[in-house]
Amino acid sequence: MTGKIQTSNVTNKNDPRSLNSRVFIGNLNTAIVKKTDIEVIFAKYGKIVGCSVHKGYAFVQYMNERNARAAVAGENARIIAGQPLEINMSQPDTIDYAATVQVSKFHISISRLIGAWTAQEPCVMTRFMS
Repeated sequence: MTGKIQTSNVTNKNDPRSLNSRVFIGNLNTAIVKKTDIEVIFAKYGKIVGCSVHKGYAFVQYMNERNARAAVAGENARIIAGQPLEINMSQPDTIDYAATVQVSKFHISISRLIGAWTAQEPCVMTRFMS
């Protein structure tokens, strides 16, 4: 290693215990800014255990909440690659399910769906008889 920080790509959104130590970085120009850039910028606030970069945003997972809050206070609105970052404490996922459902004899139409279903959420289709 040549002074580079190597962290996991995992910022486990499914672990409620780690939520208070995770930072959300929005308005990120990921065409220019890479994972290693994020790690170098945010490492001064504490030990980073995970960093995941996505199109336009990233998450940094710290060992504790104190480090995460210091990073938010110290880096919010910082300009990187010509864009002011939006840095906040990560929030739990909240998915709002809403849909318009129309049922006819042989057809079920679901439109205006907000959110998404996963394999972990069972969906039962029943045949309707007229």
